[in-house]
Parts: sequence; C-alpha cells; structure tokens
Amino acid sequence: MSSPEHCVHARGCTLIRWCFLGALYVAAAASAAPYPEKPIRFIVGFPPGGAGDLIGRFAGQMLAEELGQPVVIDNRSGAGGTIGADIVAKALPDGYTLLLATTGAITVSPSLQPALPYNPLVDFTAVGMIGNFQNVVVVPIPSPYRSLKELIAAAQRDPGKLNYASTGVGATPHLAGEMLRVLAGAQLVHVPYKGNGPAMTDLLAGRVDSMFPTLPSGLPYIKAGRLRALAVTGDRRSKLLPDVPTVAEQGWPEYRVVNWFGVLGPAKMPHAILEKLHRALVVGLAKPQISERLGSQGVTPESSTPHELAGFMKEEIARWAKLVKSAKITAE
Repeated sequence: MSSPEHCVHARGCTLIRWCFLGALYVAAAASAAPYPEKPIRFIVGFPPGGAGDLIGRFAGQMLAEELGQPVVIDNRSGAGGTIGADIVAKALPDGYTLLLATTGAITVSPSLQPALPYNPLVDFTAVGMIGNFQNVVVVPIPSPYRSLKELIAAAQRDPGKLNYASTGVGATPHLAGEMLRVLAGAQLVHVPYKGNGPAMTDLLAGRVDSMFPTLPSGLPYIKAGRLRALAVTGDRRSKLLPDVPTVAEQGWPEYRVVNWFGVLGPAKMPHAILEKLHRALVVGLAKPQISERLGSQGVTPESSTPHELAGFMKEEIARWAKLVKSAKITAE
C-alpha cells in the first residue's frame, strides 16, 4: 500500500504533467491562430503629409487590402527615422508591428550615429522592398548654369563660392551633394536647413545656388517652371523627366544616389507570418493601380524577396559608410 507522501507526490507530478500539456496546447493553438486577426501597426518615421508619409500610407493600404485587416499608420518622426525604427526593433515579433524602412534610418544612420539603439542587420526581419526614387540636381530658373557640367566647372574654378542646400545633415539631399563633391572635386559648400520647406524657400528665392532634393519634393517646382533640373541621381533616367540625364551620364559613372523603401518587422518573426506578409506585398505591388499611384509620386515600384532585401541592406550600409568616412561627415 502506498504511503500518504507517495500519493501526494504522485498527484503533484500528475498535476505538473497536465499543466505542461495544457501550456503546450495553448502555445500550439496560438501558433495555429490565423494571421492577421487584428489590426496591424505600421510605423512611419516621417510626419504626416510628406512624401515618406504618403508612400507609407500607400503601402499600408496595399497590405490591408491583401491581408483583410486594417493597417494603422503610426507616425513617429524624429532623429532621421531612428525613433520609429527603434520602436519596431523592440516590438514583439508577432507580425502586428511593422516598419516602413528607409535609406536614412536603416542604411545611413549606422555610420552617422555610433550610439544607434539598434543594429539594422540583427534587430529586424526583412519582409520585402516597396520601391525607390531618385534625387534631382536643381538650380533656380534665373541661374546661369544650364547643365551639371557648367555648375561643376564653376565650383572647380572658384572653390567655396557656390553652395547647395539640404534638408539636414545625413539626409539624402546632403549625401547626394557630398558624393558629387568627392567624385568631381567640386568644392560646393553645404548649407543645412531643418527640413525641405525652408531649404526650398531659400533656393527658390536665389539665396542658395543649388539643391539635391528628392524627386517627389523637387518635381512640382520643376513642372511649374520654377526650378531647372540638371541631373537625376540614379542608375537611369526618370520616366517623369526623360530629357534630364543622370549624373553618371555626364561624366561621373560611379555616382549613384537612390532612396529606397521597404517593410521590416522585428527580429525572429515566425516564418509563416513572414511568408504571408511578403506574399501580400508582392501581390499588391503587381497591381497596375498601385504602380500608377506610386509612379505619380516619382517612385519606381520594386519587389524583392526577404533574402534579397537583407543583402541589399548590408551592401548599402557598407557603401554609405565609405562615403561618410571619405567626406568626413559627422552628425549634428
């Protein structure tokens, strides 16, 4: 006959086994739950109304249509997009917090911010690319420079006389100018502003000589006849400005500045959720109405696999690090 102590021990072991099995059942049920079953939070590191915000809203709507759940845009602007990126890096990897990934926060900031609170190559799961757009080299219409070569020649003749505006240190309008300065040996003086609005205002007024705005930001003024486009900064001419040559065409073949947008989630996101998000992104980007809407903003839609996006991020981080070092760019 068993002792009372043995019976208590047996009942305790049985209870532990049932609790363990119950926990396994709950975990299995949770993993089998359909995704998504509630709204998804989409972090956008730009204030409402700008080009980045607009692209984020396009992407959010596209994902919502394909996934059958609302995608709520959460604008967390500041620090070049790193505030929003950090939120996603520290979120649960359950597929309900995503990031509109951008050039600045993911591939430039690691070189400019040594104390960056996340590692872009470790703390995120790459979902896929959305698209890219170029910058454009512009001068005011009254400017005497009618080509990029003329602008560069003038800067070489009289170093330090000509300048260019940017939207802030480390933003692509700044990096685009510095890359040209390094490759062409043209001493254009950098004049940083706090945002696109004041920079564009002074450019239009002729208080600065040139600027390298993003194509979505500069295009309305080019179309209105207020700015002259001298070059686009990507690998090929823009369909929106087919007569404007690339910087590479005009004598600097190594030159390339392209802004990109993609979708990232927190690290260690389950593969099944990643697959569903990636599929929704690819299917959405293939729709003509989405391509047209993005194209109207100067964005070239571009899909990728998660592996391709992760590899691209690694290459871009190394490329921008090289420029930051050679141009001696430091954060404000």
